[in-house]
Amino acid sequence: MTPTKPLATKSRSFATPAYLRIEEDLRRRIRSGQWAPGYQIPGRRELAKHYNVEVNTLQRALLELIEDGTLRAEKRRGTFVAGPEFESVADQIDFAGDSFARGPMRGFLDDSARGEVASVVADSGSALSQAVETRVSAVAPARFVLLAGVTPYRELPTSGELWSRRASSSFEREVQSKGHSTHIVNLMDRPVAESTRDIAASLAPGADVIAYFADGSLSIEEVAHVNRFLAGLLRDERYQQTRVIRVEWSLAVPYPADTVTFSGALGSQMATEYLLSLGHRDILFAASNAAYSSYQSSWERERITGFYRAFFEAGGDWEGPDRDPTDPASWTKVVYAPPIPSGQQMWFQAGEAAWKVLRERSTLPTAIVAANDQFACAFVEAARADGVDVPGELSVIGYDDRYCSAAMNLTTIHVPVEELGMAAANLALETLRTPDSGVISEIILKPSLVVRGTTGPARRLD
Repeated sequence: MTPTKPLATKSRSFATPAYLRIEEDLRRRIRSGQWAPGYQIPGRRELAKHYNVEVNTLQRALLELIEDGTLRAEKRRGTFVAGPEFESVADQIDFAGDSFARGPMRGFLDDSARGEVASVVADSGSALSQAVETRVSAVAPARFVLLAGVTPYRELPTSGELWSRRASSSFEREVQSKGHSTHIVNLMDRPVAESTRDIAASLAPGADVIAYFADGSLSIEEVAHVNRFLAGLLRDERYQQTRVIRVEWSLAVPYPADTVTFSGALGSQMATEYLLSLGHRDILFAASNAAYSSYQSSWERERITGFYRAFFEAGGDWEGPDRDPTDPASWTKVVYAPPIPSGQQMWFQAGEAAWKVLRERSTLPTAIVAANDQFACAFVEAARADGVDVPGELSVIGYDDRYCSAAMNLTTIHVPVEELGMAAANLALETLRTPDSGVISEIILKPSLVVRGTTGPARRLD
């Protein structure tokens, strides 16, 4: 199929991204001496409010400054202007964007009540990927109960490299290397009532830490059932000292839990910014037709939000209803696959179906950001089968960096799966050292862009 002439696009001026403008302003304050070495900068929420940006945008600016040593971050304390008195890089990279900024703001921001969640933003491609570094203090042997999708019945390639298996494996290796014991409860390929019975039996001998790898394989009803069950167990006095650490896509839960996740919105924002840098302007997001209320679609909505944010921060318009990226009914820059039955092949089938929907349009966009890699790989294969040159006529970016992306030579967003498990393990070990701190932590790892062979400069728009 030869695509028809694309729709004319309005000429736009794309300004410097907001995070770069914030980064430069923070550097100016430091260079001018307004913020001297050792000064504790305001918390990330206060800074985001001051600059009128999303917290993720502010975090991205802070990460740049931490990585080059301009700022240093201390776990559970705050972020400080670096100076010659700090002895190691490790002191500078633990913690970014804290919610516990202490001391005077020196007139920069109004002092306000601090939050109760300490947030860490970590770069999976550097020492930041450790996120929480276990110190030299000894910890008594502890018992860890891991809740994860680790079933042996879903093998490659159809499983799509079950991420919870990979993340929980890295978690298990790390804590076992420190002398702790682990027990895994499988949550997949079985009735949820059976899983909860196993959870109760596994916790009966006691548990110091419950690590929950919420991988999205359960329905929203099953997730709610597991969460209610855990909340009930944790109210039992036997588990008052048990710490819960969740490795997931940042869903609210009815019990206190540390969280290790990655910024899904940032990944699709990075993908879209890359396409903009190649001259693309007619870009669509390709998504499944999952129900908006489903568990699976929550992470998809986050990725779509980041897609829209890239246009906004680059200076482009969000025209009409697209000004509200939180309302799925208003997403006009999203192409949906028709409903596909859930199952191991769902995302591949959705990618093929989405291409069929797109090719019925009078024009093709110049680029696509896809919901995930299986979707993108099937989408690219179907497009090429119809005679469309990828990337000559159509650039495509996936998400997750799973096995099919390398086979397809797909440009994609890499999700640091093993690093998620490592960060969760290190956070768990840290909580064992400080059980009475009362601090609930959130670690957010950064995804990264992997450029391969499905993206190129935008075709010329006549």
